[in-house]
Amino acid sequence: MDCIKMVVAMKNGISSCPNCKAIDEVIIENAFVDAFQLLADNFDDVLDSVLNTIEDVLKDDTELKRVKQLEKDISSIETKKAG
Repeated sequence: MDCIKMVVAMKNGISSCPNCKAIDEVIIENAFVDAFQLLADNFDDVLDSVLNTIEDVLKDDTELKRVKQLEKDISSIETKKAG
């Protein structure tokens, strides 16, 4: 009998079945919009943090020097291997 009520509720909407345990679509929509706004509001903070980290890494040329040294080492090894 409950299955029949559920089918009727699905066809005619929640209002046709007062005992239906469904959540109104508007409540779900509002919850999604609220959650999305929270994420969007915090996005600027996250973006600023990522950009600051990237700037800090780029300012420190230690990594760049390390990459250049590794490239020299690779070139040296390839030269020795070929010769």
